[in-house]
Amino acid sequence: PKSECGRSGDSKEIEGTEPPETEEYFPETPSRLLWTDLRTMLSERLTATEFTNTIKRLNGNSYV
Repeated sequence: PKSECGRSGDSKEIEGTEPPETEEYFPETPSRLLWTDLRTMLSERLTATEFTNTIKRLNGNSYV
C-alpha cells in the first residue's frame, strides 16, 4: 500500500508480531514454580499417559 512506501527503515515493528527466528523466544511464565503447581502439572501428564498398554507391552517382551 501507498502508506508503507514512505516509512523509514528505522520504524518500530508492528506489535503482536513474532520475534525474528534469531532471537530466542521465552513465553511468559511465573517466576517461581510452587510444589502444588508442579504436582498438578505432573498429574495432568500422568493422566494423559496410557500406562496399562505400556506395561502389557513391556511384560510381553522376553528380554526382561
